[in-house]
Amino acid sequence: MRRVLPGHRLQVEQPAYKDEETPAVKRIDWWLRPVAQAPPDAESACMPLTAILVEDSRTIRDNLIPALEELAGVRVVATAETAQAAIDALALHASWQLAIVDLFLKEGSGLTVIRACQGRSRDKHLIVLTNYPSPEMRRRCLALGADAVFDKSTELDAFFERCLGYQGR
Repeated sequence: MRRVLPGHRLQVEQPAYKDEETPAVKRIDWWLRPVAQAPPDAESACMPLTAILVEDSRTIRDNLIPALEELAGVRVVATAETAQAAIDALALHASWQLAIVDLFLKEGSGLTVIRACQGRSRDKHLIVLTNYPSPEMRRRCLALGADAVFDKSTELDAFFERCLGYQGR
């Protein structure tokens, strides 16, 4: 697994696509290449973050999970497609460090999941990753306690950088 430690510069590359996939799926296929590789002993010192992924699209889950592991050192320990399943997963895996939440789910809303996490400890982070990050929705998510809101179609590079930033905290 390639691992880039916080503080290292990243070079982002995007492959060319000719098909008509959704922009979110296209951008998840990005990869990050370190400009300066961390020494091998530093890599082993980084333990992967444990995450709960709340996303109802199977295609996005299937692409995002390996990308999170490869690019950001994040290990997804549970997934959920509905708000209630997400709340249950967060309670079951109480040692989670990162929750990645979509807003529009099969049942319920990601806003409900954010509300359920309002009393979380400071070492637990919550990021919203959505296709609908209007200014009003961003404000609502941040007001409810999300650490950040990213657009799946245009802000994946910033999303992965943010996940990398949580390493070693």
